[in-house]
Amino acid sequence: MSIRIRVILFLFLLSLYPWASIQHLRQSEENTRSLEADYLSDRVSDIAQLISLSPSGRAQKTQAQSDPLTAEGLFFYPLASAPQIDGFAEEEWSTIPELRLGDNSADFSISYQAAINAQRLYVLINVKDSTPVSQSYYRSLLANGDYLGVKLGSTRTYYLRLGSPGKIDIYYLGANDTLRRSTDIAAHWQIKEEGYQVELMTSLSNANNRFGFFAVDAQNDISRPPATLGNMETAQRFKGIYSIVDAAKAPYFTHHEQKLATTLSQLARVGLRLHVVDSRCNILATAGQTLAPQDLDASWLTKTLYNTVLFNGSTENYDRNQSFACKQHLTSKIITNKAELWSMEYENDLVAYAALSLEKGPYAKSILVAEQSRDRYVMFNNQSFGSYLYYTLGISLFIITVIGLYLSVWSWRLRALNRSAQLVVDEGGDVSAAFKPSQSADEIGQLSRNYGSLLEQIRGHNDYLKTLAQKLSHEMRTPLAIVSTSLDNLSSDNETKIYLERARDGVHRLSYIMMSMGQAKKIEEAIQYSEFEILDVRELITDVCKAYGKIYQQHNVVCNPPEHVDKIVINGSGELLIQMLDKLVDNAVDFSPSGSTITVALEQDKKQARIKVINTGPLLADGNNEALFQQLVTYRDNSDEKTHLGLGLFITRLIAEHHGGTVTASNLTDKSGVSFCISLPR
Repeated sequence: MSIRIRVILFLFLLSLYPWASIQHLRQSEENTRSLEADYLSDRVSDIAQLISLSPSGRAQKTQAQSDPLTAEGLFFYPLASAPQIDGFAEEEWSTIPELRLGDNSADFSISYQAAINAQRLYVLINVKDSTPVSQSYYRSLLANGDYLGVKLGSTRTYYLRLGSPGKIDIYYLGANDTLRRSTDIAAHWQIKEEGYQVELMTSLSNANNRFGFFAVDAQNDISRPPATLGNMETAQRFKGIYSIVDAAKAPYFTHHEQKLATTLSQLARVGLRLHVVDSRCNILATAGQTLAPQDLDASWLTKTLYNTVLFNGSTENYDRNQSFACKQHLTSKIITNKAELWSMEYENDLVAYAALSLEKGPYAKSILVAEQSRDRYVMFNNQSFGSYLYYTLGISLFIITVIGLYLSVWSWRLRALNRSAQLVVDEGGDVSAAFKPSQSADEIGQLSRNYGSLLEQIRGHNDYLKTLAQKLSHEMRTPLAIVSTSLDNLSSDNETKIYLERARDGVHRLSYIMMSMGQAKKIEEAIQYSEFEILDVRELITDVCKAYGKIYQQHNVVCNPPEHVDKIVINGSGELLIQMLDKLVDNAVDFSPSGSTITVALEQDKKQARIKVINTGPLLADGNNEALFQQLVTYRDNSDEKTHLGLGLFITRLIAEHHGGTVTASNLTDKSGVSFCISLPR
């Protein structure tokens, strides 16, 4: 395991202590929220009992509340001021939600808004009708044009006959289906681009808990049944050949309860907002106001700590001036007579909620909801807890920081020592640069100095090995000469002639080995100090191939440069490249049969020039052929009298690498011979 990993593990173990403190912090926050939720639950239960016992003008609606509200039932939203009944949609309607009946893309559809102010109900109805037909007041028939029907309570249906734009005369059906005027409803209408708009008003007492409406499109053809659309079911009957549209029962409606809002305002304390909603999530009454978070009382450190440890990352903002989002909060919850508690953390606030169902009183089956925002930093502002938390986290972070820095410096010094040692040793294992040991008095400094001393010893030993061949060649030359002279003097004895010849042959071979080793070292040094120039490889290969043809007359040496290319220019040493080619061609001649062809090919691409020497003959053994280019490695059987030390391919590799290139050997694909390839950068 590396030191870096050990350092990381050690720091991880140290971080468990602040982690435990953070867990304690989170648990404390949960306990605080739980206590606040219990308090809010008790508060909501008390308020629910007071609402059930409070007097209300809803006593006459007990029967209405016993029936479930349907989707068709209207909800009348509160209006700040009474609108003027003139058929125009003024600014006072801008705060009232608009609902729609039918498909807006069809020729006949309805959108409407419903509101209440001072015990009066107001409805604004927009009818999209591509073929509006006005009523003719000279005919006492409903079927002669378009009209609206309004049903209040469970008795009569009122008909709004649309004559000239402006005030609408209200009728109901009397005996024998005769039209009778009524003043229970006040209404005006105006023509719009895609149809018409009706604005009407009636008293809350006239409605008697039920309100329904429908629009009739006569389509200017009494022979066809009219089209109807509204929030209640209608039925058609006939008086003679003329149809009459009526509704059997209007749906129940709910509305904003001002008396209930007054009661809630008396019960809502500071920082608490109360709502009563019906089963369709319509808000019957709202009172109170949540407090804005007191962010100014919290320090920047407290805010940072809270956002890092406790904040859930919400991007939703809480707007205390908007109405309660009932469907968002209650749709997925089952509300009973036992308080349901939950909390929401917004980007700008932390709000606790409680809700329970009202079981008794005029608002039975409604839901009481309480909202309470709280100071999210209240726990941090506790002096004892804050001191404990800050000291714990501060000391932990200080210890981790100091130890982490110390171990990081220690690890960095070891990595620096490793890098320095790697930089002074080249790929060949030679110590190519001076090692600068550390002067520190600690163990790492001592290790660095010992390492530097070891590298200096290796450098001296390598220098000795580099000159060993020349020293041996020089020192053994004189003894070998004495041995050779002595053997010559003994050659006159015929009986020892055979043994002397064998001894002389061994001496010659030993002399050749020493001479070759010395020459190889000289060539290696010459390669290192050779000078490069810009040269044309194509011309160089063409010239040397001509010379090879004269030297190796028993073989056919062929030059194969690329066609349509006049020059292939590289930066290199011409003398070294010729010497490299001499070694490769000589090697190819030795391994190819007499009379065979040796091809010297030249290829190029954008980055490299490649020289290939190809000969027929024995194949290379399967495996790693890189050993061919090592010093004193040869695969010849030495059946001839000439000694081979494998220095030719070794020198070839040195020259190729000196030019920044490579040399490889491989068998031909047709298994007819071998190819040596030298790749040189352009």
